[in-house]
Amino acid sequence: MMPTRHVWGLGAAGAVVVGLLMPMQAAQAEGTCPTSGTGTISLTADCTLDATWVVPDGSAIDGNGHTITAGPGSYSGAVITNAAGAPGSPATMTIGHLTLDASGVSGVDGIMFDGAKGRVNDVTVTGGDYGVEIKNTAGSSVTFATTDQVKVDNTSSMSGYRLAGVHVTDDMRFTVLRSTIGNPSTASGDGAAGIFVEGLAHGAVAENHISLSHANPASPTAFRAGVEIFQTQRVEVKRNVFSGGDADFAVSVSNPAQASKTTAAVDCNLFRLTGPSASTPYGVAVGQWQPASQSKTNVLLTNATFEGNWNRNTGTVSGTTVTAGATNVHTSHCPPAAPTHVSATGGDHRSKVTWHAGAALDYAPVTGYAVTAKAPGHPAVKKSVGASATSTTLKGLSNKLTYTVSVIAKSSGGQATGTDKLFPTKLSLSAPKAIHRGSKAVLRGTLSTADSTVRVSKRPIQIWAKPKGGKWTEIGIVKTKAGGHFARAVKPKKRTTYRAVYAGNPGLASSHRATVIVR
Repeated sequence: MMPTRHVWGLGAAGAVVVGLLMPMQAAQAEGTCPTSGTGTISLTADCTLDATWVVPDGSAIDGNGHTITAGPGSYSGAVITNAAGAPGSPATMTIGHLTLDASGVSGVDGIMFDGAKGRVNDVTVTGGDYGVEIKNTAGSSVTFATTDQVKVDNTSSMSGYRLAGVHVTDDMRFTVLRSTIGNPSTASGDGAAGIFVEGLAHGAVAENHISLSHANPASPTAFRAGVEIFQTQRVEVKRNVFSGGDADFAVSVSNPAQASKTTAAVDCNLFRLTGPSASTPYGVAVGQWQPASQSKTNVLLTNATFEGNWNRNTGTVSGTTVTAGATNVHTSHCPPAAPTHVSATGGDHRSKVTWHAGAALDYAPVTGYAVTAKAPGHPAVKKSVGASATSTTLKGLSNKLTYTVSVIAKSSGGQATGTDKLFPTKLSLSAPKAIHRGSKAVLRGTLSTADSTVRVSKRPIQIWAKPKGGKWTEIGIVKTKAGGHFARAVKPKKRTTYRAVYAGNPGLASSHRATVIVR
């Protein structure tokens, strides 16, 4: 990540230390959902759908925390789906801040992206064959960019599904992030998966809580898995917590068609088995199906943590040997995500540093932060703060140096670093050497920085005055013009000392004095 750039000041003669340069819908009564309109369609009450809501290309549904209930109507494919996009291009659809209850209908999905990209943001889906389905029935006639995808994230939740909470196919790219998946609505012996990826799809399953259950009896066509990877490209399964009772598989990887190599990168997950026992074929943490016809699979299992009575290595399902990746417990190699939005705001011999916490594993939470400012060839200035901190002030910095400011998040799983740069800024101030008492004089100065990307115009400069025998008083504020130049007319009645202050942040102001002699 490229660091954001901030400036601060020099304390050398003639300089001042410096801080940071830095469609509405009509009201809706509870009842039928407002399925017409484009743009952002906002719900103002709970409502009922009796037919598929086809969302126009480029539009969004903002549930505002309300619930859509699927009634006993007529649906085609899903309760909510997207309209087609422009010829040859994917449609775009966003669903956010909504609860969708699809438990009253059968044979359809909750939300379907078909030939579309977009986001499911803070959405709870109950019911449906698939809670969310991501596919592309139009095939190659719709061209996706390499970055186009569907993201399910931000505390979304899928439960009560009959086949899978999230289903991805047709070479689609996806991410399921920081969500809760589990508790299918299935009969004994029926298979289901929390997340089912097939059809050469590829993407990531990260930082989720995935609940496990088992089908009894299990078979190659009727088992349950937290994540099922079936004839895909590369799928990353990272930093998730798998938990629940007796389970068939936390992660199942297979590739019967061998159309391409199926790779599952399974890293830094917690496999927590809470059932009373694990017996073959139940309780395989990561299963790689390995008959001769499915040889093109590759499971990369690293940094796993196992809790409970897992059958970690092998299980047999209807005569097919299923091999789990070798146990590899290295919890000290699963650090938190790096702090983001690191910002170092300059001041007089100090800097206020702020940041946003990166995500951490719930079984390896952040225990604290180390904040460091380092200039080449000079000792680092360091400070340690607690796990809940999002800011601190570093003191004892030199106003003449450029620093790299680092915020290091620490946990039992390791550490990760976010950084920012702190650049020097000069503030010059000059005045006539001698003024006759009561005459007008002009103070002039310039705000400048070595960082050419920072704007120095239209910045506020405080002008302070201290008459001989008196106290410091702010006498006004001027703004810099092009090139950082500023001027202020004064009319002293006695010998007066003036100073200019550029305060990038309250409490972090710095100053330099220039003397005007009044005769």
